[in-house]
Amino acid sequence: MTLQMAGANVRDTMSSALEGVRVLDLSHGMAGPLVGMMLADNGAEVVKIDPPGGSRGRYLPGELVWHRGKKSVTLDLKRPKALDALLRLVDRADILVESFRPGTTARLGIDYETISARNPRLVYTTITGYGSDGPLADRPGYDALVQARIGLQSEQMFHSARPAVDRDGPVMIGIPLPSIGAFFMALYATMAALIAREITGEGQHVETSLFQGALANMTMKWWRTEAGGPVGPGSMVDGVLNPWLPTIFESQDGVWFFTMGTRRFRDEYAKFLELPDNLQAIPSNVPPEEQHRIYHHMAEQFRQHPWSELEKIFERLDCIVLPVQSAEDAFDDAQIEHNGLIVELDDPTYGKLRQVGVPYTMSLTPPAVRGAAPTLGQDTDEVLRGAGLSSEELQALRGAGAI
Repeated sequence: MTLQMAGANVRDTMSSALEGVRVLDLSHGMAGPLVGMMLADNGAEVVKIDPPGGSRGRYLPGELVWHRGKKSVTLDLKRPKALDALLRLVDRADILVESFRPGTTARLGIDYETISARNPRLVYTTITGYGSDGPLADRPGYDALVQARIGLQSEQMFHSARPAVDRDGPVMIGIPLPSIGAFFMALYATMAALIAREITGEGQHVETSLFQGALANMTMKWWRTEAGGPVGPGSMVDGVLNPWLPTIFESQDGVWFFTMGTRRFRDEYAKFLELPDNLQAIPSNVPPEEQHRIYHHMAEQFRQHPWSELEKIFERLDCIVLPVQSAEDAFDDAQIEHNGLIVELDDPTYGKLRQVGVPYTMSLTPPAVRGAAPTLGQDTDEVLRGAGLSSEELQALRGAGAI
């Protein structure tokens, strides 16, 4: 593999940013497979390694996206012959991504110290739940648990002053922010290590966790601890229950819409909603009961009008309002279609399958979705032959149940 550094001559034949990069993806869950997906979208050869029969998470719907453009190899790493085959792949790899629980790679004989001694140029990326050591290292690294521990759930509070809410307290976030954060941190650090290798000649161990990924999403909050301010729910904006702040309402014909009720639009809203004069200049710190009453009044006024009418009014007033779409509706959104963000792949199991494409562009080395997710083990023989294994060795692996 050759990376072109600043000032070097760029190869005219280079069509993808990571052309020639070889990646071994031993990860599971969401964060690690997403790293492999993004590398594959940029032209890297990514080999997904699973045990025979597949990993526990392989049947999650997201797996059809996260493993697109990869090759699939099955290896039972608890068997010596399979371990030997993996090490043959390691010899020619640039990146290895794994997300085993701490201590597992050492027991299998594929920890960083062992692997780097064999291939010093390898970038070895580890994603755990909470880190490889520390008081939480051995705890299960599930997204919702990490949300709770890091404070994300306490940031999304139920308030009983709101309609249809019967309790106060934290809420589990449906979006897996810890995994998404860990994916980005791992990808950034892996690419930085790959660039550093071109200077030092050596690979290195990259490590992050769901815990750290969640923490990265909390940077907007944690500065307040040093500044002496509050960090709890509602500390980012005054009066978190204030209906003038971001709120979801419903139209007469059942369309939900999200409104950024900023102070800039207060007069326009108040006039349209026929709010009494004493409600137009609502202070941000009024009691929750009063805010509840104001919210109900606004909601009732909005429910008097169909969305088509509201949309025209909002556009005329230049208000920050958009309808709340389902994921299915979003796939057909005019903006998404215009930007070409949906691709259709021929999935070997499900046939025609639409999914989100590459969500960015590059003018010189454009990324591209390079194929659907493979069926389990479909490339085992091809990949292992490429690593130098003979037909006899493949037969022995198969006979031992190692592939």
